[in-house]
Amino acid sequence: MNKTLAVFVNDDYLIAAIQPLKDKFSLLFTNDEKKFPFYFYINPTDSSIDYGFDYKINFRDNKSLFAGDLMQALDKGGQKIQIGGFDEDYIALFNPIIRDIRELFAREMSKYEEFPFSDQTVIDTAIVFSDNITPKAQTAFMNYWKSKNFNFVKVEKFDTLLLQYYKAKNGLYCQNRKFAVLEALGMDLNMSVMNVDGANVSRLAFKKFEGYGIDPRIKVIAKKIVDDVNRQENIIDRDDSAAINREYIRHYDKAVKIVELLATWTKPVISLQTSFAVNQGNKIKVSLSLDEINKLSYLYSRQFSAFFSDNFLSKEKIKTIDLDKIFLVGNSLNNSTVRKEFASYGETKVEVFTDDISFVLGELFKEDAAPAEVDEESTMFQMGVQHINKPEPPTPPKVTTPPPPPNAQPAYVQIATLNIASLSPNKKVLLNTFDPAPGKGAAHQEFVYLGGHQFKVLSSSRTLRAGDIAEPVSDVWQTGVQIDLMITRSGKNLGRFRTRPVVKISIM
Repeated sequence: MNKTLAVFVNDDYLIAAIQPLKDKFSLLFTNDEKKFPFYFYINPTDSSIDYGFDYKINFRDNKSLFAGDLMQALDKGGQKIQIGGFDEDYIALFNPIIRDIRELFAREMSKYEEFPFSDQTVIDTAIVFSDNITPKAQTAFMNYWKSKNFNFVKVEKFDTLLLQYYKAKNGLYCQNRKFAVLEALGMDLNMSVMNVDGANVSRLAFKKFEGYGIDPRIKVIAKKIVDDVNRQENIIDRDDSAAINREYIRHYDKAVKIVELLATWTKPVISLQTSFAVNQGNKIKVSLSLDEINKLSYLYSRQFSAFFSDNFLSKEKIKTIDLDKIFLVGNSLNNSTVRKEFASYGETKVEVFTDDISFVLGELFKEDAAPAEVDEESTMFQMGVQHINKPEPPTPPKVTTPPPPPNAQPAYVQIATLNIASLSPNKKVLLNTFDPAPGKGAAHQEFVYLGGHQFKVLSSSRTLRAGDIAEPVSDVWQTGVQIDLMITRSGKNLGRFRTRPVVKISIM
């Protein structure tokens, strides 16, 4: 049983997951958002600490007994908070989250086997931080959680895990291919270009655009309200950009509610009342033109592609034509204007993901699979075959001209697609395949076509044997997919064999 905890940490929340068995991935959570928010309420009666997104507005209103911006506090360092009449380090606010995660972890693990657990039990933890979190805050986080018996066995980057997920899901083998990842899961917009070469995923370039991770409509509405009120009332010195920015952020939550209201609003103008943090008793009326909001949101959304091409790629001397895919991650980027702007780089080049990135946590468990994991789909008919408990190499061999059988001439010609109907008898076909999953890797199968929709196996690096008769399920073979074959050995039907994803097809 896998007893690792996987955690993703963002600006103002974390998500946690377990995968005790191969097909038993699940999130740990205590609320509908399935997140552990970094907003807190200190109960003055018993000094207990509760957490939840409901406390966010009270914190932004500077109300006592409420706290937030925890990761930002860790970056600054030295911040204190009053709990029960005593000054505590701000990081102690994590305690109720740690308590709940440990309890949920123990409860879920006990469903699969007897699981003795106490406060002293050490939990092996794999963690991925958003690029919004500074190295100083990351170190403070991990040191505190270590003191609470979490043992960090793996620390990963979000964009690396995303590329590993995409490769595995699509059965891709990549040789020096480039991908762009734009992540807007928190306050900031993070852009990176990743290089994928076999099993290696590395970051070639990175840039952060602070404050641009917010949904365009939310940012436009909050800015419009604050600027109009401040122009009218002169509440904040216009040269005090830090105070104005704090007021923008404070109005994001109000803007969220307005965006929800606009879904059914039919009038051209919406009127509301608001106040500033420095004078919350002074309610000020504001009117918003829907037409103006829509125009500003459109212009704001178009900035993302300009940032990407002009402020990021061009300065890194990277061309969009060199990118295989552009991944847009987060609801802030999942709107029609942003998608349309990026579609100009190529209709099939853009992949969009929502704020639900729990699938990335699944990648943190993959290395923990047993190294001798059996490929069930391809060996289900070979119960008598002895398997050597040694994983194949993690990277495939170069797929120029793999070694042919002893008496063959190395004269294979690579093709992208094979239509079996076009084959003549005695044509030879060589498949090079690769699966990036742990314990798998590269393989090859070589056939000679007998005619009548049948092949004979000449050689195989896996469970097929020379002399086996293979009948393809599909009439067309292509790279990037797996091929199914019905196998007969010595007159006995053994069932279906599935190749690993094909990276090269050659004929002779």
